[in-house]
Amino acid sequence: MKYIVVRVDDEVYLKARRKAAAHNTSVNQLVIDYLSSLSDEDELRVERNKRLEELFDSQDRGPQTKSVRRIQREEIYRRGDY
Repeated sequence: MKYIVVRVDDEVYLKARRKAAAHNTSVNQLVIDYLSSLSDEDELRVERNKRLEELFDSQDRGPQTKSVRRIQREEIYRRGDY
C-alpha cells in the first residue's frame, strides 16, 4: 500500500470531515473510494467506446441479412394478372 500526502484548505477539510461523519466513514476512506471510482470510470469508458466502435464498424459493412430476389418493374406494375 502506498501513502500519499494531500494538502487542502481548512474549509475543504472541514467539509470532508462532515461528509465522512455523515456516511459513518473516514476522510481517508472517502479519498480511497473517490480515487478508486476514477479508475473504474476510465475502464467503463474504454469498454463503452470499444463497443460503440464495434457497433459502428459492423454498420459500415452493411446489414448481415440474407439476399432476396429483386422485384422486377413489370411485377410491380402488373395489373389484374393475379
